[in-house]
Amino acid sequence: MVEEDISTVISVFEPGRKDESALKNLIVEYTAALRKSSPCEVKSG
Repeated sequence: MVEEDISTVISVFEPGRKDESALKNLIVEYTAALRKSSPCEVKSG
């Protein structure tokens, strides 16, 4: 199995969010959860 990096892109349509640190935390946590789920792993079935 080849291990590859996972990138997350999130578009924010309203500039100047009041709580930028919360948004950053959301992105970091979402990416971590995505990595744990192994979305690119081929599952035999």
